[in-house]
Amino acid sequence: MGSPVFVGIQRILVAFDASPHAERALDVALSMAEDMKAKLFVLSVIRPPEPAESAEFHAVLDEGRERYERIFVPLRERCKQKDIEFETDTRSLSLYGKTRTPAAVHLCPLGKM
Repeated sequence: MGSPVFVGIQRILVAFDASPHAERALDVALSMAEDMKAKLFVLSVIRPPEPAESAEFHAVLDEGRERYERIFVPLRERCKQKDIEFETDTRSLSLYGKTRTPAAVHLCPLGKM
């Protein structure tokens, strides 16, 4: 019967936390990106300790960025071999206020990897 055909999809966004489920989702997204000639975006979120001291905060973010960059090395190579445009972004998750409700969650950009 073959693979289902998706028409008009140009970009695929995958949330990635290095869990087995995220690994599987990334494999599926990579396959879809190859089939559809779509660009693949991978978003990872780092949650620093709270309350975070400045040095501790930056150390956690740097460690998280480096960890994800190491994880993405083989994926970058797979994308290159399959001629798939690939981009990653790592952000920090900060919770502000006394309650930890969804309204209090903010994604703070850390820049492209």
